[in-house]
Amino acid sequence: MSKFRSWTNAILFSGAAAQGAVQASGDLDTYLRTLISTRRQHPQQDLLSRLTTADEDGAGLSDTEILAMAFLLLIAGHETTVNLIGNTMLTLLTAQDRYKRLRERPEQLPAALEEHLRHLGPVHIATIRFTTEPLALGGTPIEADELIFVSLTAANSDPHRFPHPDTVDYQRQPGGHLAFGHGIHVCLGAPLARAEATIAITRLLCRYPNMRLATDSDRFQWRTSTLIRGLETLPVQSANAAQVRTDAARWSSRWRVIPHGAPCYGFAGIIAVLLRRSCSSGRRRGTTRPPRRLLVRVAVPSRHHLPRGGAPRPRT
Repeated sequence: MSKFRSWTNAILFSGAAAQGAVQASGDLDTYLRTLISTRRQHPQQDLLSRLTTADEDGAGLSDTEILAMAFLLLIAGHETTVNLIGNTMLTLLTAQDRYKRLRERPEQLPAALEEHLRHLGPVHIATIRFTTEPLALGGTPIEADELIFVSLTAANSDPHRFPHPDTVDYQRQPGGHLAFGHGIHVCLGAPLARAEATIAITRLLCRYPNMRLATDSDRFQWRTSTLIRGLETLPVQSANAAQVRTDAARWSSRWRVIPHGAPCYGFAGIIAVLLRRSCSSGRRRGTTRPPRRLLVRVAVPSRHHLPRGGAPRPRT
C-alpha cells in the first residue's frame, strides 16, 4: 500500500520531479504486468482474475487492455474518492453549523454531498480532448486538431448556472454540476464514489460529534496538480479526547486489533476500514457505534491528530 501511494503521488501531482513520475509509472506498470501474468497462471476470486479469463466470442482481453483498466481503476477510483471525502470534511469543519446540521440530520447528507461535489470537487479537469474541426468557444476561435482541457472547476463555479458559486448552499437545487462529467463521458464509478463518501462521512459525523480542525485552515497545503484537487494533509482532533480513550478502554476486548505494519494514510486509511461495514449494519444492531477498526486507528494518538503520512499505527 505504501508503494502504491508513493506511485500515485508521483504520477498525479506535479510537485514531483518529472523523472520521478516516469519512474513511478514504470514501476506501477511492471507491478501490474507481473500481477496480471500471475493471475493468468493462477486465477483467484478477484477482479483481475476475472479480467484475465474474460472471453467474448473467443476473444479475450490482452495484457495491455487489462493493464489500462487496472491503472484506471486504481488511480481514478482511489485518489478521487479520497480527496472527495477530505475536501468535504474540510468544508464541514470550517463551518461547524454545517457539521452539526448533517450530524443531527444524516438523511440530508446525500443531497448535501452534491453541493460539496460542485463547490470543492476532487477533479480539476476532464479527460483530454481534441477538436475535430474549427470552432469558436466563448468568443475564442480554436483550430482543428487542437488540444482542449475542459475545466470542471470553472464550470461548477459558473455564476450564471450557480448563483453565489463560492457559497455552500444546501438549499441549492441538487444536481447540474459536472464533477462526474456529462453525457457519454460521465464517470461510470459515480454511484460507487457517492456511496463511499456517504458511508465514510456518515460514520465520521456519528463517531466524532465534536471533531475540530487541529490547525488554522489557512495553513493547509493544497497538492500541486492540474488534475486532482486535494489537501496534503487534513489534521483533525476530537474535543472529547479523554472520553474517547475511556470508551476505547471499555470496548477494547471487542476489537479486532490491526497488526503492526497495516497501512493508514489519514482519511485514506479511515476510508478503507469504514467501507468494511455498511451503515445498515449499525442500524440493525440498534447502535451508532462505528467500525471497530476505526476506533483502533484513531483512538490511540494523543489529541487524535491525523498527521502527514497518516495516523500512528495502533498499539497491540
